[in-house]
Amino acid sequence: EVPPPAEMSSFLDAVRVGDAVTAPSELRTIGAQETIEATLRKLGKHKILSLPVVAKGAASAHKYLGIISAADILLHLLFNEQFVSALEELETEELSIKDFNHDVESLLQAPVKSIIGQRSESKLVFLIRPEAPLSKVVGHFAQGVHRVLIGTNDKPKQHWLFTQSDAVRYLRRHLTHELVAPTARLTLEELGLAAGPKNMVSVSPKDSAAAAFQKLMSTRWTRKSNFDSTGDEKCVWDLSALPILDSKSHVIGTISQSDLRGIKTENLHEVTTIELDTP
Repeated sequence: EVPPPAEMSSFLDAVRVGDAVTAPSELRTIGAQETIEATLRKLGKHKILSLPVVAKGAASAHKYLGIISAADILLHLLFNEQFVSALEELETEELSIKDFNHDVESLLQAPVKSIIGQRSESKLVFLIRPEAPLSKVVGHFAQGVHRVLIGTNDKPKQHWLFTQSDAVRYLRRHLTHELVAPTARLTLEELGLAAGPKNMVSVSPKDSAAAAFQKLMSTRWTRKSNFDSTGDEKCVWDLSALPILDSKSHVIGTISQSDLRGIKTENLHEVTTIELDTP
């Protein structure tokens, strides 16, 4: 990754992770034996994107097996032949929405632990102490991790999730800080973030959301990893977002994993069949 300028590095080193969290909410988890459907319902009910998966009987010890997100569940479906077939029949009106939802529910009865590891990130759990510098967490985020757990092993009831979005919100509140402002004023090109490959991965406004999410989650990139817990020198990640380009290659929007917030079994047909230019 591109290292941050010296001033920004100093700022990130000085801030404690615990201080970057405002009003931490209750950490919601899901049992490993709970169904994928139950996991999806819990995500939708609380309008959250991910849930740590805990082993049976580990309510107090919080033995985390992984962190499952809405993207993991959608990936499980989008590359399932039965789901794709049902989706095609729904689009040609050979299948009613009621029957489509019934078919989907049958695919979601497996235990949620069965899809841990389908995406590299879902099997990785990082527990960061509150007194650790924010730079440690940002280093993880820069290499593709979307979320980490904050807390200590001796206080499992005081764990909470800290995400890329949380870090961005914190930095946005400090854009005028003397150590942040010099970096905030730079362009992406000046930061070296616009010097990527010429062949940009993108989607069209006429693509269905299903096709866009398939591309989003099947396009892989590899970064050398500094994570001791991966047991691997490199980690393979999918993309966080894709630009939506019109016929003149102008960016008119984006589609990202965060767009899956609030996804439920009942609205899967809407999420997957609409075109990206649908209001």
